[in-house]
Amino acid sequence: MLANFRKKRKISHQFLFKLGAILVLLACVFLIFTNIKIYQKRKQLNRQIEELENKIKATEQKNKDLEEGIVASDNDTYIEKVAREELDLQKPGEKVFSFVRAENQQGTESQEKKNMFQEWIDFFLGRE
Repeated sequence: MLANFRKKRKISHQFLFKLGAILVLLACVFLIFTNIKIYQKRKQLNRQIEELENKIKATEQKNKDLEEGIVASDNDTYIEKVAREELDLQKPGEKVFSFVRAENQQGTESQEKKNMFQEWIDFFLGRE
């Protein structure tokens, strides 16, 4: 009877040890997966931070350009430059030349802008 009690006690210690090892292993696996998710989220947030910083820099540059335009708005050469480039104006008696692209060059540019999905649709519909 005493041998059976020691045997049962030994079995319960082994069972508790195995159960504890399994719980520790499960906790480690859970922590690893949680760490991976946190790492991915951190990467995504860092990417968003970089994009926002780039937008801030672009906006600051645009703001600087606009401020320079405001300062230069009283300058006659600046006004002439804006009138020529943005408004397509010309002085009286001045000849303006414009360059027109050939039709085949325009067609190749539109084909290059198509994405893969559009190319597949064109292929299946026979629009190539």
